[in-house]
Amino acid sequence: MSTEPIRKPAGGYILFRAHTLLSAWEAQRSTIITLGDLRVWLACHELVARRRAAPRGPRARYTVAELAALVANRNEQPVQASLRRLERAGFVHWSTERITFPQQTTARIDRSGIANRLVPVPRRVVRFLARGATRSVTATMLGLVLRCVFYRDGLCTGVGMCKASWVASTFGIDERSAKRARAFLTELGWLEALDASQWRLNRWGGMFRVNLDWNGRTTAGPSLTPLTTVSAIDLSPPESHKQPLRAYNHQKPPGRESGVEDRSTPVPAPSLRNIRTEDLRRRDRLLALHAQACVLGLVEVGEAGMLRFASLAARARRVATRNAGGMLAWLLRERCWNFITLEDEDRARRWLAGPNRETSRPRSPSGRKTPMPVAAVVRSVLSDHMHFEQPA
Repeated sequence: MSTEPIRKPAGGYILFRAHTLLSAWEAQRSTIITLGDLRVWLACHELVARRRAAPRGPRARYTVAELAALVANRNEQPVQASLRRLERAGFVHWSTERITFPQQTTARIDRSGIANRLVPVPRRVVRFLARGATRSVTATMLGLVLRCVFYRDGLCTGVGMCKASWVASTFGIDERSAKRARAFLTELGWLEALDASQWRLNRWGGMFRVNLDWNGRTTAGPSLTPLTTVSAIDLSPPESHKQPLRAYNHQKPPGRESGVEDRSTPVPAPSLRNIRTEDLRRRDRLLALHAQACVLGLVEVGEAGMLRFASLAARARRVATRNAGGMLAWLLRERCWNFITLEDEDRARRWLAGPNRETSRPRSPSGRKTPMPVAAVVRSVLSDHMHFEQPA
């Protein structure tokens, strides 16, 4: 591999904004799209690059069959389903005459400062990822491209520094998986580790050179070991305990006293990636989820959008038997607004106008919820409904 800048990688490149790649991966992490949808999205970029590089002639036409061949899928129906999900999420507009990509912004704050940088992703890398690379290999490859491939003054360079911990935190994978994927890419001949001082390794991570002349062939074989030849040596080592001799000064037995809330384990911040039961019981946490949904374009901004979102949460709380948060994520992803009933909307109105935490009805000595008097229910509904809809 050469460290000298070149005009373009072998096979050409596609210029991406860094925040575009981060937004697509963030949508995949939030289950708005699947990993297969992400591969189809990359394949759409490759189709557009092919039409631009071809000599001028008849008007370009795009077919699902050509797209399915790029993602190594013989059946066109899954590819068409991926295109529909991508269009609903706002990542691509597909037609036989034209493919366009709306501008996307990542919902998370990019602390690395690379969100607005132009990244020249080699087309051979795009085709390799579209053919079906694993999740950890895809995340590691994108992270190394973001950190090590640059486009300056009309020339491309492939040398940079990248930490496995940064890839793990940015793309939501395990750090050991990132290191194993990095070793796999080294075996492929796409990546090469360079010598660096220990101070640089501690500060910015290892120095790597991306092979811009890579031919795209997977000569190293599959990334997963066959089941018949599993060896304990190939497995990831257990995580070492960084503080094995911690002192424990609390002599009281475990547990908590009656009437005292246990705050030893803090509840994580609400996130659409992992909706918890506590998120559906507290109004402030549900408002945070609604704000994230507005950023991703899943629900409209404003009081009407908040009421629809809360009604969908009320539907999940009322119908779900085990995982209410997972049901809310599915209802939101599939946009099942027609599932909302008048009962769900009335519950959402009462809850938005009432206390922050959802209160439960008193229980009888046997443990069952006692029914509230009909007159009390009517007065509560009417008062809350009028309070919620009165003008500001």
